[in-house]
Amino acid sequence: MIEKIMERKIKKLQGSVLGIGIQDENMLKAIDKNKKIVFCDLLLSKDIDDNDEEGSSTRFKQIKFKKLKKYYKKNKIDTTIVNFESILPYHRSFIKNSVYITNQNIWLYSKEESEFLSIYIKRFERYNVEVKKENKQNEVLYILNLENKKNYRFKMFYYIYDLLYDIANFISDLLIN
Repeated sequence: MIEKIMERKIKKLQGSVLGIGIQDENMLKAIDKNKKIVFCDLLLSKDIDDNDEEGSSTRFKQIKFKKLKKYYKKNKIDTTIVNFESILPYHRSFIKNSVYITNQNIWLYSKEESEFLSIYIKRFERYNVEVKKENKQNEVLYILNLENKKNYRFKMFYYIYDLLYDIANFISDLLIN
């Protein structure tokens, strides 16, 4: 359901786009058909292969989030489209890197709304980001507007604070179980 909303929004996109973890073929085709998108990179996404009989393959590009910041430079990407489930292993470094490289919007979508997702969005709000939420049944889409973002000097403090918070949360989960 949320993929249909995303397809309509993708048709209106322009500029440079970074897609992370996009698995829906209709979304990938909408990105491919949009002529206003001048630059597009898809990471951890399903690649479309014309030689395959089914029309798609399951090859994935490797991603190193520490080098993401070096590769894309500051404010190079206009819109970043992210599947939340695909960035879970990299969630700490993704926040600061995505705010650094993205100029206008981050679209963060998930198949289900969870408590961790709401904590994750609050971590984005530290950078003075406007958040717009769209629900469709159990699926959720967050549109983060980065036009008024503030990239603070003490962002390393936030990184350490989030790490300590995650460790304390993990220990409390262990003690309760």
